[in-house]
Amino acid sequence: MVFTVTTKCNLNCSYCFQNNTQRQDAGEDIISALPGFIRREAGERPAIKKVRLSLFGGEPLLRQAACLTLLDYVQRECAALALQFEGGIVTNGLGADPDFWQTAAKFGLKKVQVTIDGSEKVHDGFRQLNGAGTYKPLLSLCSRLSGTFQMSLKYNLNRRSAECFEGFV
Repeated sequence: MVFTVTTKCNLNCSYCFQNNTQRQDAGEDIISALPGFIRREAGERPAIKKVRLSLFGGEPLLRQAACLTLLDYVQRECAALALQFEGGIVTNGLGADPDFWQTAAKFGLKKVQVTIDGSEKVHDGFRQLNGAGTYKPLLSLCSRLSGTFQMSLKYNLNRRSAECFEGFV
């Protein structure tokens, strides 16, 4: 299940499909309803043995408390229903509080997906935070998290990034 925590983002990538959407957060009512939804679905579908929750955005790390709440709610509900739980997040990896990753792991986060847009020069041309490139901080984050989480790297292909793909691999 993919849960859009927010459509807000801390980057302004020119190609983003969400640039023309009204940016907003998932409401607390939706967040608090998720355990009940899981309970109903598991009750109606006894073949369900595992719940996979992927935190998505915009940039979910803009709402770290909501991410942790969701992971906690779903992990506890799965435990009560004797279901396996696996949490994931699709993120640009920028701006997490130092304790976020450790707490998220305790709440069942296992997978982290980040996106690279090409070589450092190409990536930083697309993805800047407050005027600074994000390539090096992103690779540093991947290195730090790889011992705790299953890391997944998504490579955006376009005319500019395709030219440097072979060198990246």
